[in-house]
Amino acid sequence: MIGTNLYTLVPYDVLDHAENKDLIVETPTSDVPAERKFKMQLKNKKTRRIIARTLKKHSRVFEEYDRENNLFPVNLSDIDYLLKDIKDVKKEANDEIKLRFDEEIPLASLGVLLTGYFSLSIQQMDSFDECLDTEITPKPTYVIGNLLVQISNHALAIINLVENGLDNSGRVILRTIDELVYLTIYLCSDLNLIKVYSDLSNPNEVWYRHFRTEKINKAISNIEETFGFPDEFIAEQKKRRNDFFKFYSEYTHSSFGATMVGSYSGSFDDDETIYPNLFGRASKASIGTLRNLCDLLFYFNLAIFNLLSSKYQVKTSVSNQLWRITTSLLECYKTVYLEYKERNCT
Repeated sequence: MIGTNLYTLVPYDVLDHAENKDLIVETPTSDVPAERKFKMQLKNKKTRRIIARTLKKHSRVFEEYDRENNLFPVNLSDIDYLLKDIKDVKKEANDEIKLRFDEEIPLASLGVLLTGYFSLSIQQMDSFDECLDTEITPKPTYVIGNLLVQISNHALAIINLVENGLDNSGRVILRTIDELVYLTIYLCSDLNLIKVYSDLSNPNEVWYRHFRTEKINKAISNIEETFGFPDEFIAEQKKRRNDFFKFYSEYTHSSFGATMVGSYSGSFDDDETIYPNLFGRASKASIGTLRNLCDLLFYFNLAIFNLLSSKYQVKTSVSNQLWRITTSLLECYKTVYLEYKERNCT
C-alpha cells in the first residue's frame, strides 16, 4: 500500500496520463487561501526578481489555455509555497525520527563526539611526536588526525540526513565511512604506509596496488589477531565486513534495487505501507543505518585506542585536558553502547 500525503507539482500532461493518480494529492496553484500565506522563503531580492521575470515570461506559453480554463499562472508565491512545503516535510521527519529513535540518535551522536575529540587529541603533535612520528612526511599524527576528522564529519552527516528523512543518502555515506574506518586502522598498523598513502604522483595506481578493499580486509584480520581476539570472532568480523561492503555498495553505485526501494519510506505502524520519500520522510529502515553507524564507531575507536597503546605505547597524561575528555568519552561510549546492545540486539 502506498501512502498519499505528499504534495507534488506535476505538469498537465503528466496529470492527464498518470498511471497512479493516488500519488497525486494536491497541485498547489497561485490561488493560495489567505490562511495559508506565509513569509517568503527566497530571501535574496536579486533571485526573486529573476524568478518573477522568468515566470512572467514563461506564463505566456500557457496564457490561452489558462484563460479558457480559468487558471492562474505559476508565480513567485507558488515557489515560496513549495519551498515552505520542503521545510514542513523536513520538520515532520525530524520530529518523527527523534521520537522513534530516542536511543539511537544520542548514541550515534556520542560516537561522533568521541571520534571528533580523538582527532583533536591525536593532532597534539607535542604529545605524540616521540611515540608516533619518525622521519615520515607528512607526519602520521597529521594524517591520522585528519582521517578521524572525516570519519566524524561523515558520521554527523549521516545523523543529519536520517533526522531529515533522507535515510538512503545516509546509507551512501555509511559506505564511505566503512572504507575510511578500515583504511585508518590499516595505516595506523604500519606508519610507513602513510608515506605511500600520501603519494600524489599517481593516486589511482597507489590505491590499486596498496589500498584495495581485499588487501585491507586481509590485513585487518591479521591486526585483529594481534589484539588477542578469538579466531571465531575474527572470522565473524571478516564476514561482517564483506557483507557490509557488498550491501552498502548497492547504494553507492545506485543499483536498481537500492534506488527503487530508497525512493520510499517504510511505515512505523506496519510492514506493508510505504510512503513516497520525495524531499525526505522518516522511515523505520533508519534503525539499521543508525545501528550500523554506532557499531562502526564503537569498533573503530576501540581498535585505534588499542593500536596506539599496545603498538606505540602511547600514554595519556592526566594533565592533558583534551586527552582526559577523550578517554572519558571513550568510557562513556563503551558503557552506553554495550548496555544498548544488551537491551536491543540480543
